[in-house]
Amino acid sequence: MTRGWIRRYSYSSLSTYRALAVLRNLLIGVTAGAMLVTALASWLYARAVLRPIDRLARAAGAVRDSRDLTQRVSYRGPPDELGQLVTTFNAMLAELDAAYRNLDRSNQRMRQFLADCSHELRGPLARVRSSMDLLDRLGDDDPEFRSRAIADATTETDRMAALVRNLLLLARADAGANIQRRPVLLADILTAAGNRADRMAGGISLHTTPAGQPDGVVVDGDADHLEQLVLILLDNAFKYTPPPGEVRLDAHAASTDVVITIRDTGLGIPAEDLPHVFDRFYRGRNASTAAGTGLGLAIARWIASQHGGHVDCASTPGEGSTFTIHLPLASRPM
Repeated sequence: MTRGWIRRYSYSSLSTYRALAVLRNLLIGVTAGAMLVTALASWLYARAVLRPIDRLARAAGAVRDSRDLTQRVSYRGPPDELGQLVTTFNAMLAELDAAYRNLDRSNQRMRQFLADCSHELRGPLARVRSSMDLLDRLGDDDPEFRSRAIADATTETDRMAALVRNLLLLARADAGANIQRRPVLLADILTAAGNRADRMAGGISLHTTPAGQPDGVVVDGDADHLEQLVLILLDNAFKYTPPPGEVRLDAHAASTDVVITIRDTGLGIPAEDLPHVFDRFYRGRNASTAAGTGLGLAIARWIASQHGGHVDCASTPGEGSTFTIHLPLASRPM
Protein backbone atom coordinates (compact mmCIF):
# COMPACT_ATOMS: atom_id res chain seq x y z
CA MET A 1 0.00 0.00 0.00
CA THR A 2 2.87 2.25 0.74
CA ARG A 3 4.36 1.57 -2.65
CA GLY A 4 1.08 2.42 -4.35
CA TRP A 5 0.86 5.71 -2.56
CA ILE A 6 4.42 6.57 -3.47
CA ARG A 7 3.75 5.61 -7.10
CA ARG A 8 0.64 7.79 -7.24
CA TYR A 9 2.53 10.70 -5.63
CA SER A 10 5.34 10.34 -8.14
CA TYR A 11 2.86 10.41 -11.01
CA SER A 12 1.18 13.48 -9.50
CA SER A 13 4.46 15.35 -9.11
CA LEU A 14 5.49 14.50 -12.61
CA SER A 15 2.19 15.76 -13.99
CA THR A 16 2.58 18.95 -12.00
CA TYR A 17 6.07 19.57 -13.32
CA ARG A 18 4.87 18.89 -16.85
CA ALA A 19 1.94 21.28 -16.38
CA LEU A 20 4.28 23.92 -14.97
CA ALA A 21 6.61 23.45 -17.90
CA VAL A 22 3.74 23.86 -20.32
CA LEU A 23 2.53 26.89 -18.42
CA ARG A 24 6.04 28.33 -18.46
CA ASN A 25 6.34 27.84 -22.17
CA LEU A 26 2.89 29.31 -22.64
CA LEU A 27 3.76 32.33 -20.53
CA ILE A 28 7.01 32.82 -22.43
CA GLY A 29 5.16 32.65 -25.74
CA VAL A 30 2.38 34.95 -24.60
CA THR A 31 4.86 37.41 -23.11
CA ALA A 32 6.99 37.38 -26.25
CA GLY A 33 3.91 37.85 -28.41
CA ALA A 34 2.60 40.62 -26.19
CA MET A 35 5.98 42.35 -26.31
CA LEU A 36 6.05 42.00 -30.08
CA VAL A 37 2.50 43.35 -30.43
CA THR A 38 3.27 46.18 -27.98
CA ALA A 39 6.44 47.08 -29.87
CA LEU A 40 4.58 47.06 -33.18
CA ALA A 41 1.69 49.11 -31.73
CA SER A 42 4.16 51.54 -30.16
CA TRP A 43 5.99 51.92 -33.46
CA LEU A 44 2.75 52.52 -35.33
CA TYR A 45 1.54 55.00 -32.71
CA ALA A 46 4.86 56.85 -32.65
CA ARG A 47 4.83 56.98 -36.41
CA ALA A 48 1.29 58.36 -36.41
CA VAL A 49 2.18 60.89 -33.71
CA LEU A 50 5.38 62.00 -35.41
CA ARG A 51 3.82 62.22 -38.87
CA PRO A 52 2.72 65.87 -38.35
CA ILE A 53 6.23 66.69 -37.11
CA ASP A 54 7.60 65.06 -40.26
CA ARG A 55 5.21 67.16 -42.35
CA LEU A 56 6.27 70.20 -40.37
CA ALA A 57 9.93 69.47 -41.09
CA ARG A 58 9.19 68.89 -44.80
CA ALA A 59 7.16 72.11 -44.95
CA ALA A 60 9.99 74.06 -43.33
CA GLY A 61 12.42 72.54 -45.83
CA ALA A 62 10.10 73.37 -48.72
CA VAL A 63 9.76 76.96 -47.54
CA ARG A 64 13.52 77.19 -47.22
CA ASP A 65 14.13 75.78 -50.69
CA SER A 66 11.33 77.54 -52.56
CA ARG A 67 11.00 80.66 -50.38
CA ASP A 68 7.25 80.28 -50.75
CA LEU A 69 5.78 81.64 -47.53
CA THR A 70 2.22 80.82 -48.59
CA GLN A 71 2.66 77.12 -47.76
CA ARG A 72 0.94 75.76 -44.64
CA VAL A 73 1.11 72.50 -42.66
CA SER A 74 -2.16 70.54 -42.60
CA TYR A 75 -3.17 69.00 -39.25
CA ARG A 76 -6.41 67.19 -38.38
CA GLY A 77 -5.53 65.89 -34.93
CA PRO A 78 -6.62 67.05 -31.49
CA PRO A 79 -5.60 70.49 -30.22
CA ASP A 80 -2.81 69.11 -28.07
CA GLU A 81 0.81 70.26 -27.82
CA LEU A 82 1.52 69.03 -31.33
CA GLY A 83 -1.54 70.79 -32.68
CA GLN A 84 -0.44 73.99 -30.96
CA LEU A 85 3.02 73.60 -32.50
CA VAL A 86 1.53 73.28 -35.99
CA THR A 87 -0.78 76.25 -35.37
CA THR A 88 2.12 78.37 -34.13
CA PHE A 89 4.24 77.39 -37.13
CA ASN A 90 1.46 78.29 -39.57
CA ALA A 91 0.90 81.60 -37.78
CA MET A 92 4.63 82.31 -38.01
CA LEU A 93 4.56 81.61 -41.76
CA ALA A 94 1.55 83.94 -42.15
CA GLU A 95 3.33 86.74 -40.29
CA LEU A 96 6.50 86.24 -42.29
CA ASP A 97 4.48 86.27 -45.51
CA ALA A 98 2.77 89.53 -44.51
CA ALA A 99 6.09 91.08 -43.50
CA TYR A 100 7.69 90.00 -46.76
CA ARG A 101 4.82 91.43 -48.80
CA ASN A 102 5.00 94.72 -46.88
CA LEU A 103 8.75 94.85 -47.46
CA ASP A 104 8.28 94.13 -51.14
CA ARG A 105 5.68 96.90 -51.45
CA SER A 106 8.00 99.24 -49.57
CA ASN A 107 10.85 98.41 -51.94
CA GLN A 108 8.61 98.96 -54.93
CA ARG A 109 7.53 102.34 -53.57
CA MET A 110 11.16 103.21 -52.90
CA ARG A 111 12.18 102.29 -56.44
CA GLN A 112 9.27 104.29 -57.85
CA PHE A 113 10.12 107.15 -55.49
CA LEU A 114 13.75 107.24 -56.68
CA ALA A 115 12.65 107.04 -60.31
CA ASP A 116 10.23 109.93 -59.80
CA CYS A 117 12.91 111.96 -58.03
CA SER A 118 15.30 111.41 -60.89
CA HIS A 119 12.64 112.42 -63.38
CA GLU A 120 11.66 115.55 -61.46
CA LEU A 121 15.25 116.70 -60.91
CA ARG A 122 16.44 115.93 -64.42
CA GLY A 123 14.30 118.66 -66.01
CA PRO A 124 15.38 121.60 -63.83
CA LEU A 125 19.03 120.52 -63.95
CA ALA A 126 18.94 120.29 -67.75
CA ARG A 127 17.33 123.73 -68.03
CA VAL A 128 19.86 125.29 -65.64
CA ARG A 129 22.73 123.66 -67.54
CA SER A 130 21.44 124.83 -70.93
CA SER A 131 20.90 128.35 -69.59
CA MET A 132 24.43 128.46 -68.22
CA ASP A 133 25.86 127.17 -71.52
CA LEU A 134 23.99 129.79 -73.51
CA LEU A 135 24.93 132.44 -71.00
CA ASP A 136 28.58 131.48 -71.35
CA ARG A 137 28.41 131.86 -75.14
CA LEU A 138 26.02 134.78 -75.57
CA GLY A 139 25.68 136.50 -72.24
CA ASP A 140 28.29 139.20 -72.75
CA ASP A 141 26.83 140.21 -76.13
CA ASP A 142 23.19 140.37 -75.00
CA PRO A 143 22.55 141.89 -71.54
CA GLU A 144 18.81 141.26 -71.83
CA PHE A 145 19.38 137.58 -72.53
CA ARG A 146 21.87 137.46 -69.67
CA SER A 147 19.28 138.80 -67.23
CA ARG A 148 16.60 136.41 -68.52
CA ALA A 149 18.94 133.40 -68.30
CA ILE A 150 19.94 134.24 -64.74
CA ALA A 151 16.27 134.67 -63.80
CA ASP A 152 15.39 131.30 -65.37
CA ALA A 153 18.26 129.59 -63.57
CA THR A 154 17.19 131.15 -60.29
CA THR A 155 13.60 129.98 -60.80
CA GLU A 156 14.69 126.43 -61.57
CA THR A 157 17.07 126.44 -58.59
CA ASP A 158 14.26 127.56 -56.29
CA ARG A 159 12.05 124.82 -57.76
CA MET A 160 14.71 122.19 -57.09
CA ALA A 161 15.24 123.51 -53.57
CA ALA A 162 11.49 123.25 -52.86
CA LEU A 163 11.45 119.74 -54.32
CA VAL A 164 14.37 118.68 -52.14
CA ARG A 165 12.68 120.12 -49.03
CA ASN A 166 9.51 118.21 -49.84
CA LEU A 167 11.47 115.02 -50.48
CA LEU A 168 13.26 115.38 -47.15
CA LEU A 169 9.93 115.88 -45.41
CA LEU A 170 8.48 112.77 -47.03
CA ALA A 171 11.66 110.82 -46.26
CA ARG A 172 11.22 111.75 -42.59
CA ALA A 173 7.61 110.59 -42.83
CA ASP A 174 8.69 107.24 -44.31
CA ALA A 175 11.28 106.88 -41.53
CA GLY A 176 8.53 107.18 -38.93
CA ALA A 177 9.17 110.76 -37.83
CA ASN A 178 6.43 112.26 -35.68
CA ILE A 179 5.34 115.85 -35.28
CA GLN A 180 5.52 117.17 -31.76
CA ARG A 181 2.12 118.57 -30.81
CA ARG A 182 1.00 121.11 -28.28
CA PRO A 183 -2.15 123.27 -27.91
CA VAL A 184 -2.28 126.09 -30.50
CA LEU A 185 -4.94 128.61 -31.44
CA LEU A 186 -6.54 127.80 -34.77
CA ALA A 187 -7.28 131.49 -35.49
CA ASP A 188 -3.56 132.33 -35.36
CA ILE A 189 -2.78 129.59 -37.86
CA LEU A 190 -5.50 130.64 -40.30
CA THR A 191 -4.54 134.32 -40.03
CA ALA A 192 -0.88 133.61 -40.77
CA ALA A 193 -1.76 131.31 -43.67
CA GLY A 194 -4.19 133.86 -45.09
CA ASN A 195 -1.61 136.65 -44.94
CA ARG A 196 0.96 134.56 -46.80
CA ALA A 197 -1.63 133.31 -49.27
CA ASP A 198 -2.55 136.87 -50.30
CA ARG A 199 0.96 137.28 -51.71
CA MET A 200 0.71 134.22 -53.95
CA ALA A 201 -2.91 134.60 -55.07
CA GLY A 202 -1.90 135.87 -58.53
CA GLY A 203 -5.08 137.80 -59.20
CA ILE A 204 -7.40 135.25 -57.55
CA SER A 205 -9.66 136.62 -54.82
CA LEU A 206 -9.27 135.04 -51.39
CA HIS A 207 -12.32 135.29 -49.14
CA THR A 208 -12.32 134.44 -45.46
CA THR A 209 -15.70 134.51 -43.74
CA PRO A 210 -16.04 135.61 -40.09
CA ALA A 211 -16.66 131.97 -39.26
CA GLY A 212 -13.32 131.23 -40.84
CA GLN A 213 -11.54 132.75 -37.84
CA PRO A 214 -13.06 130.81 -34.91
CA ASP A 215 -11.91 132.58 -31.76
CA GLY A 216 -10.81 130.43 -28.88
CA VAL A 217 -10.68 127.14 -30.81
CA VAL A 218 -7.61 125.17 -29.76
CA VAL A 219 -6.12 122.15 -31.54
CA ASP A 220 -3.22 119.90 -30.61
CA GLY A 221 -0.53 120.40 -33.20
CA ASP A 222 2.52 122.14 -34.54
CA ALA A 223 1.72 125.67 -35.74
CA ASP A 224 4.28 125.68 -38.57
CA HIS A 225 3.13 122.36 -40.00
CA LEU A 226 -0.55 123.25 -39.72
CA GLU A 227 0.11 126.55 -41.49
CA GLN A 228 1.98 124.62 -44.19
CA LEU A 229 -1.02 122.28 -44.52
CA VAL A 230 -3.42 125.17 -45.14
CA LEU A 231 -0.96 126.92 -47.50
CA ILE A 232 -0.51 123.79 -49.61
CA LEU A 233 -4.25 123.56 -50.20
CA LEU A 234 -4.58 127.30 -50.83
CA ASP A 235 -1.68 127.27 -53.28
CA ASN A 236 -3.23 124.28 -55.04
CA ALA A 237 -6.52 126.16 -55.30
CA PHE A 238 -4.81 129.25 -56.74
CA LYS A 239 -2.91 127.20 -59.34
CA TYR A 240 -6.01 125.60 -60.81
CA THR A 241 -8.36 128.59 -60.63
CA PRO A 242 -8.16 130.82 -63.70
CA PRO A 243 -8.69 134.55 -63.06
CA PRO A 244 -11.02 136.12 -62.26
CA GLY A 245 -11.84 133.31 -59.88
CA GLU A 246 -12.09 133.09 -56.15
CA VAL A 247 -10.97 130.89 -53.30
CA ARG A 248 -12.84 130.73 -50.00
CA LEU A 249 -11.37 129.71 -46.65
CA ASP A 250 -13.85 128.68 -43.95
CA ALA A 251 -13.58 126.95 -40.58
CA HIS A 252 -15.99 125.89 -37.88
CA ALA A 253 -15.77 123.81 -34.74
CA ALA A 254 -17.91 120.74 -34.21
CA SER A 255 -18.38 118.70 -31.06
CA THR A 256 -15.09 116.80 -31.24
CA ASP A 257 -13.18 118.33 -34.16
CA VAL A 258 -12.65 121.43 -36.25
CA VAL A 259 -13.40 121.51 -39.97
CA ILE A 260 -11.38 123.74 -42.32
CA THR A 261 -12.77 124.08 -45.83
CA ILE A 262 -11.00 125.50 -48.89
CA ARG A 263 -13.25 125.96 -51.92
CA ASP A 264 -12.29 127.27 -55.34
CA THR A 265 -14.07 128.07 -58.59
CA GLY A 266 -11.36 126.51 -60.72
CA LEU A 267 -11.03 123.76 -63.27
CA GLY A 268 -12.10 120.95 -61.01
CA ILE A 269 -10.68 117.42 -60.96
CA PRO A 270 -11.86 114.65 -63.31
CA ALA A 271 -13.52 111.73 -61.57
CA GLU A 272 -10.81 109.28 -62.69
CA ASP A 273 -8.09 111.48 -61.13
CA LEU A 274 -9.87 112.11 -57.84
CA PRO A 275 -8.82 108.85 -56.06
CA HIS A 276 -5.14 109.58 -56.81
CA VAL A 277 -4.76 113.28 -56.02
CA PHE A 278 -2.99 112.53 -52.71
CA ASP A 279 -0.51 110.09 -54.28
CA ARG A 280 3.11 111.17 -54.54
CA PHE A 281 4.14 112.65 -57.89
CA TYR A 282 0.67 112.09 -59.29
CA ARG A 283 -0.43 114.84 -61.63
CA GLY A 284 -3.82 114.65 -63.28
CA ARG A 285 -5.12 115.75 -66.62
CA ASN A 286 -5.27 119.40 -65.55
CA ALA A 287 -1.65 119.41 -64.35
CA SER A 288 -0.38 120.95 -67.59
CA THR A 289 -2.09 124.23 -66.67
CA ALA A 290 0.15 124.80 -63.62
CA ALA A 291 3.69 124.05 -62.51
CA GLY A 292 4.25 121.61 -59.69
CA THR A 293 5.93 118.41 -58.56
CA GLY A 294 2.93 116.41 -57.37
CA LEU A 295 4.16 116.27 -53.76
CA GLY A 296 2.11 119.00 -52.09
CA LEU A 297 -1.08 117.05 -51.49
CA ALA A 298 0.87 113.98 -50.32
CA ILE A 299 2.57 116.19 -47.73
CA ALA A 300 -0.77 117.71 -46.75
CA ARG A 301 -2.22 114.26 -46.13
CA TRP A 302 0.79 113.29 -43.99
CA ILE A 303 0.58 116.47 -41.90
CA ALA A 304 -3.14 115.93 -41.29
CA SER A 305 -2.59 112.30 -40.28
CA GLN A 306 0.20 113.35 -37.89
CA HIS A 307 -2.36 115.57 -36.15
CA GLY A 308 -4.91 112.78 -35.83
CA GLY A 309 -7.02 114.13 -38.68
CA HIS A 310 -7.50 113.67 -42.41
CA VAL A 311 -8.07 115.58 -45.66
CA ASP A 312 -10.95 114.94 -48.06
CA CYS A 313 -11.49 116.18 -51.58
CA ALA A 314 -14.66 116.66 -53.60
CA SER A 315 -14.69 118.16 -57.06
CA THR A 316 -16.84 118.82 -60.11
CA PRO A 317 -15.01 119.40 -63.41
CA GLY A 318 -15.56 122.93 -64.64
CA GLU A 319 -17.04 124.12 -61.33
CA GLY A 320 -14.22 123.82 -58.81
CA SER A 321 -12.91 121.72 -55.95
CA THR A 322 -13.40 121.57 -52.19
CA PHE A 323 -10.70 120.33 -49.82
CA THR A 324 -11.80 119.67 -46.26
CA ILE A 325 -9.43 119.30 -43.31
CA HIS A 326 -10.67 117.52 -40.19
CA LEU A 327 -8.61 118.06 -37.02
CA PRO A 328 -9.49 116.91 -33.50
CA LEU A 329 -9.96 119.57 -30.87
CA ALA A 330 -7.30 119.88 -28.18
CA SER A 331 -7.68 117.52 -25.25
CA ARG A 332 -6.54 120.25 -22.87
CA PRO A 333 -6.73 124.08 -22.93
CA MET A 334 -3.75 126.30 -23.57
